[in-house]
Amino acid sequence: MDEEFQKYVINAIDCIDENSDEFKVSGKNNSIFRRLKDFLLDKSSFNLDKFRISDDIFKQKLNDILYEAKQDESPLNRFKEEINKLRKEIGQNGFSEFTILFPLNLEFSETLDPEDFSVMGHEIQFIPFQNRDKYFSDVQEYDDFCEFIEKCPNNIKFNSDNIWKFEFKAYNRGYALEKLEKLLKLLLGKINYSIYFNTLYPWKFDKNVHPKRWSDLRLPFIYFIFEEGNYSNFLYNEDVTLRKDVKISSIKEEKYKEHYPNLSSLSYDGDIEKKIISAFRAFQNGISEYRVEKAFLEFWRGLENLTFVDEGSFTSDVVNRAKSIIEHKDPFFEDSLDKLVDKRNDLVHEGLDVGISRRDLEMTKLLLEILIDFSIQFKDDLDKEEMSIFLKESLSKESNEVRSIEDLKHRLSSLEQKTKVVKRIIELREKE
Repeated sequence: MDEEFQKYVINAIDCIDENSDEFKVSGKNNSIFRRLKDFLLDKSSFNLDKFRISDDIFKQKLNDILYEAKQDESPLNRFKEEINKLRKEIGQNGFSEFTILFPLNLEFSETLDPEDFSVMGHEIQFIPFQNRDKYFSDVQEYDDFCEFIEKCPNNIKFNSDNIWKFEFKAYNRGYALEKLEKLLKLLLGKINYSIYFNTLYPWKFDKNVHPKRWSDLRLPFIYFIFEEGNYSNFLYNEDVTLRKDVKISSIKEEKYKEHYPNLSSLSYDGDIEKKIISAFRAFQNGISEYRVEKAFLEFWRGLENLTFVDEGSFTSDVVNRAKSIIEHKDPFFEDSLDKLVDKRNDLVHEGLDVGISRRDLEMTKLLLEILIDFSIQFKDDLDKEEMSIFLKESLSKESNEVRSIEDLKHRLSSLEQKTKVVKRIIELREKE
């Protein structure tokens, strides 16, 4: 145990209340505990994903180990022994098989009606109506479920709703659920991206009217957990507000057919793919968020992912790099993008009520869409470094690095989507 690690352990042990097995309640103590946890996960072989254990269970077990160490005459040695025991315990006990069932407020037309989705190598399967009794015959009789659903604004019809299934082996159910929600955020982000691509905010933008989500397709309000084939319990989302069905038909169906198949080619390996995945999750957070300022910042977070800005970079770098793939010289367009930077900074650094407008939200979403489109199209042609060079360097003759990918710029200049996005952004001015 090196000197830095010993310091983290001793500091954390000192925070344990001698009269209980809990930390003394304070922000400082929580910060000390978090630093030890992060150090353990970063520097040791204890990997939550490898052991498929959720963060909350790991924190609970780490807290117990610190309490045991505090009672010992040699706390550092005891801590090390208990951590090794925990590692062996998790490794030897193996994983349990979890099946999680959940509704999605998603309705496909008969011509689509997929039976499953493949997301990052995992299957999310639709449960046929005739196969549901074996899961739900007893659930409806539980008092806690009946009490919850009676008060909840959402209802669930086991024989008619779109109910899906996810199977996964993990140390505890919390990790299995965390895994599912990460996959769902990516899946729903891809679906929302497809059906709302290049569209404007569909609702009235009025300060006197409660704002609405761009899309109501979001994480399920309830999950039914089965362990080793037996019903365990149900868990509900913190946000149980009403989820209206999103119907993929007509124009939405056309957009889905046009865009979604192109997204299935993602391999989810490599730096660029990871950035794209993060961008889709940010897109999902933004398009399903009713608070305008938060939706704006989520779209912005997606832009940060795909413009490869470094920590400490200027906020303006995000927009400048995004502009590098939109060759448009309209003064209004340039000015509007610059104002996005100012509004983002005021929101994040000053906490000011800057008044995010409908146009601000639309422009930020449209910029993110074209960056996602660009990144997917060229992920196999460029590595992370080349992508970063392309986005941050001007096409000056003095730059040999940029000249080496001038052919890419030429190819990009004819991208149909770029033309669509610029055209759409300019339309926003005409509405003002």
